[in-house]
Amino acid sequence: MRVSTVLVVVLAILIVVFLAIRFGGGRRDRERPLFPDFEPAEAARLVIEGGGNTVVLTESDDAWFVASEDSFPAEAGVVEDMLGKVTGFSRKDIISSNPEKQALYKVDSAGVFVSILDAHGDTLVGFVVGKPGLDYRSTYVRDVASGDVVLAPGYLRAVFDRGKRTWQDRTIYALEPDTIEEIKIGRPGESLTLRRNAAGEWFISEPESSACEQNRVARLVRTLAYLRCDELAGRMPSPASGLAEPDSTVGFRTADGLWKELLFGNRNDERQTYAKRTNSDIVYLLATQKVDAILPRPAELHVAEAGIGDGAEGEGGR
Repeated sequence: MRVSTVLVVVLAILIVVFLAIRFGGGRRDRERPLFPDFEPAEAARLVIEGGGNTVVLTESDDAWFVASEDSFPAEAGVVEDMLGKVTGFSRKDIISSNPEKQALYKVDSAGVFVSILDAHGDTLVGFVVGKPGLDYRSTYVRDVASGDVVLAPGYLRAVFDRGKRTWQDRTIYALEPDTIEEIKIGRPGESLTLRRNAAGEWFISEPESSACEQNRVARLVRTLAYLRCDELAGRMPSPASGLAEPDSTVGFRTADGLWKELLFGNRNDERQTYAKRTNSDIVYLLATQKVDAILPRPAELHVAEAGIGDGAEGEGGR
């Protein structure tokens, strides 16, 4: 009996060990990333194909560019966001490996094909983004290599497929408004200079020292600090833009002493104005309404009594 009992105990232990290895190992395998060898830092090129469009994003000097769109800078953070999503694809979310179900999840030709390559042109990963899950907080994704389909977290179609929206960065300036200390506005036949005094209030210093409406100038400052264009119009030279001989300008100095300037040219038939920064060949298009907000006339600033600027500067203003 004692021998039999020992054998039963040993057999039970072996069964437990077997089950732990068999099912525990399988569970660990399912919890592994869908692309366990993928390192975002190795990505140097993304090719996104879907809806009849092909977008190519390339990395150079730690910045991403839209190679398929005249190599304009890509919108900040979009590539990093995509790469981060890929690292979150997990084998625990596999819901099918059956090729016949690919159409059901729209991870066949109806999906968006994404290839991520390294600097040598070798493919790191390839996958197809399909339809969203029932809750629209998840998305079906197929690994091209294995054919496995996972239900990945997040509405990924908007991340990897922008439709008619461009991938280009439309940012002109991205600053904190409080860092802007001086603004110079130039229009045909007139110019205007605004400065902050020691108390942080704005005043007109040129053509003559005058007080100004603080809220109106504050809106101007915010517009400049967070300025984005409506669309990109290409690169210089562009005779149609009129930027070879700018019509108007706005320049500003920041607290670190840097001077930034934006040049304005002609208007197009869509009531948009061509513009460019002095240190760039990228041409922007800005809605006329936005340009008018950037280039106010002195009368629009509700000029008040003269002399505030001189007194403020005497107290330590710039």
